[in-house]
Amino acid sequence: AFHLTVEEEVRSQRCLVLIKKGRTDKLFDTSMAPDFTLDKFFNKRYIHNMSIKLFYNTLNEVSPIPVLDATGISCNITMDDLPYQLMDIPALKQALAPYGLDVNYEIRNLEMCVIRKDANIK
Repeated sequence: AFHLTVEEEVRSQRCLVLIKKGRTDKLFDTSMAPDFTLDKFFNKRYIHNMSIKLFYNTLNEVSPIPVLDATGISCNITMDDLPYQLMDIPALKQALAPYGLDVNYEIRNLEMCVIRKDANIK
């Protein structure tokens, strides 16, 4: 037996937050067929006419800290010329800017699952 307890707690956590910053018109080009090359097997990264959830979920897969979506966007998006290293934050910021998006580091209170050694077991 592992003698652990699991609890939910709200903790302050450094996060990367995806936000709107400027005009987002270019983001909503739905003329292209749905397609993406966000995984590590492609040098040219893009997302065409697919859910923004796919984009920030991919960021969460490669990020050492949580990535939150604060854009309020719920429809499909299109972005080209995304950096090969998605966690190269200066390059990511540069790639997002023409689409009216940005990423910033923030401290947010997040609900987390905390696993501890059970104090009642010796």
